[in-house]
Amino acid sequence: MMRRSYFITSIAAVAVLLCGAALVSAQVGQLRGHVLLKQADGTTIKAAGAQVDVFRTDLPGSFPTKTDKNGEFVYAGLPYVGTYIIAVSMPNASPSFQPNVKAGRETVYEIVLSPGDGRRLTVDGAKRRMNGSRMKTKRTKTSIKWLVKLSRPAMPR
Repeated sequence: MMRRSYFITSIAAVAVLLCGAALVSAQVGQLRGHVLLKQADGTTIKAAGAQVDVFRTDLPGSFPTKTDKNGEFVYAGLPYVGTYIIAVSMPNASPSFQPNVKAGRETVYEIVLSPGDGRRLTVDGAKRRMNGSRMKTKRTKTSIKWLVKLSRPAMPR
């Protein structure tokens, strides 16, 4: 009887551990996609060796990888909760990105690069492009005076 009690207790403990492991493993997901490079004649080829940067937008985080010889990338182990930007760059190509990406959604992302300068897109550059403001702001004495004037509390009359 005592042996049976230990057996049932140990089976219950193993079941609890397996359920806990399943919950922990379900908290990460993967991002999958492929990258194409548009040629000057309009055709596209697989972008082998392209730099793929996955940026987390709700918390600081950067996850770099590269495409394989077929232009495909897979990044496993990303936290399931969170929003990401997939930024892709390659020599002689203009960088491109895919915003508002969620990990573990079984979506295959396609990113097409155009010919360009080959620079690498940063998380700040991707966020600026997302917001549509690619221009740098220039501070002048007039704009600073205007900001100071706006920040002062109104005087009661």
